[in-house]
Amino acid sequence: MTDADYPKIAAPIDKRAAPADWFRADAHPGDIYRIGRANDILQEIFGRVMPRNGFKQRGDQTDLAMEILANFCERGILLAEAEVGIGKTLAYLIPAVITRRARLNEGKTRSVTSSGYPAPIVVATSSIALQRAIICDYIPALSDILTAGGIIGAPLTAALRKGKGNYLCRRRLNHFLQFADARAKKLLQPILDSNVVDLEFFTNLTPYIKSHISVDKICNKHCPVRGDCRYRRHIAAMNFAVGSLCESNKLLPGKIQGRGGLDFQVTNHNYLLADAIRRANGQPSLLQDYQAVVIDEAHKFSDAARGMYGFSLDYSEICDIMGSARKLKFEKGDKTGDIGDSTNKILSRSGKLFRYLNDNATAGETDGEVERYATRITDNAARLIRELRDNVSKLIEIISIKRVSESQKHRMINVSRELDAAAETLMAFARHSRLIYWLEERENAQSSSEIRLSALHGIPKNLGESLERHLWRGNIPIILTSGTLSAAGNFTRIKCIC
Repeated sequence: MTDADYPKIAAPIDKRAAPADWFRADAHPGDIYRIGRANDILQEIFGRVMPRNGFKQRGDQTDLAMEILANFCERGILLAEAEVGIGKTLAYLIPAVITRRARLNEGKTRSVTSSGYPAPIVVATSSIALQRAIICDYIPALSDILTAGGIIGAPLTAALRKGKGNYLCRRRLNHFLQFADARAKKLLQPILDSNVVDLEFFTNLTPYIKSHISVDKICNKHCPVRGDCRYRRHIAAMNFAVGSLCESNKLLPGKIQGRGGLDFQVTNHNYLLADAIRRANGQPSLLQDYQAVVIDEAHKFSDAARGMYGFSLDYSEICDIMGSARKLKFEKGDKTGDIGDSTNKILSRSGKLFRYLNDNATAGETDGEVERYATRITDNAARLIRELRDNVSKLIEIISIKRVSESQKHRMINVSRELDAAAETLMAFARHSRLIYWLEERENAQSSSEIRLSALHGIPKNLGESLERHLWRGNIPIILTSGTLSAAGNFTRIKCIC
C-alpha cells in the first residue's frame, strides 16, 4: 500500500479547494500552512457541516475543540472542563480526526505506526457505557457526516481495547458454581439469567468472584470450548459494529482493519495505565502505538491510578480463599489437618488485624461514590501484618507438596494463585512506611458487624511521580476532560491527585 492510498493534507493550499481535496493531496511534514488550514477545516465542520446534519452550532463547543486541536499540535497536557450540554465528546473526536488524517504530528514521537500510517488516537473512559457510545454511536455517525460532507475520503475506523479479565468465561463460571456458597450464587444469578459477557455490567461482583469467572490470562486456542466461546463471539460482534465503517469485511477478533489503519483505540482508564506501565518497563505494549490520548471522565482517573499502583486486602476475600482451600480434596495418604490448622490461623490473624484497624479508623472522606476512612499502620498493626504474611506463606508451602486428583487440579491452581497474590500484597503492606492507607466498606461483602470496614487499601506515597514517569512525561499530547474537574474553577485538586 502506497502513500497515495491514504488521504493526507495538501501543500500548497488552494483556498478554493473542497476540504477533502487537501486531505487527499501530498504535504511536506514541515508545511507551515497545515495547522492554519486545520483550524479552518475545524471551523468548517462546526459551522457548516454539523449544522446541516441537525447539530446545533455552539460557540463553547467550537472554542473547546480549537483548544484541543492546538494542544494536539503543541503536544502538551490540557485540563478541559466542559459543562453538560456543550458537546464534549464531539469537541475532542473532531480535532482528533483532523490531527490524524491531516498528519499534523508527522515526524514527532510515536506519530507513525510500523506500517507507515499515522498512529491512532486513544480515547480512555471510566464507564463501559461511554466506550460503547463512542464506538457504536459517535464514531459511525461522525464518519458518515464527514464523508458525505467531503471532509474525509475514507471512513473512520476504531477498535475497543479491554483486558480479558473484563469478560465472562462460561467454562470458568460453571466450574466456580460447583463450589460456590449461597452468597456467591446469589450474586451470580443476574449473569446466569442473561447472555451478557461483559462483566462491567455486573457491578455487585466482588474482585474475588470476578477473578474466578473471567477469561483467563492464558486463554488460548487449546481451550476445549473455544469453538463455542461467547467471549470470542462478543469481541467479533463489537468489532463488526464498527466494521461497517471499514472497506474490508475481513475482520479479526480484537482489531479492525481499515484502509490506513485505525483512527481510534477506545479503552478504559485501567488499560491505558497498564499499557503505559508496560512501555516504561520495556515490556510488550497492550495498545497499538498512539500519537495522542484523550482521557474522558477524568474526574475518575485517580481511582484507576489507585487501583493500578496500589494494593488491597479484603477480609471477605480472605474468608473465601480459606473456604476454597479447605474444600480441596487430596489423594489418599495426604492429610488435610495441617491445612485446617493453617487456614484457622489465617482467619484468626486477619480478623484481629481488621478489628484493630476498624477500632483505629478516623473520620472518612467521600470521593465520588466511595467513602474512605483513614487508618494508620502502628507497630501493633505491622506485627499482625507480618504474622499474617508468614501464615499465608506457610499455607502456600503446605499446599505445594500436596497431591490432588485430576478433577481438583484446576481448583488447586486457582487457590495457589490467590494465595500468591495475598502474600505479595502482605509483603507490600509490610513496607508500610512507603504507603498511604485507608479503609473502605465493601458492598455485598461477607463480614460481621464488628468488621464493617473490610477492605484495606494502600497506595505509594510517590504515586504522582510514578504517573509522571509512566504517562505525563511521554512527550504525547494528553487531554483530560470531564464535567467536574475543578472545584469552583480551581484545578489544584486534580493536579495533586494525578
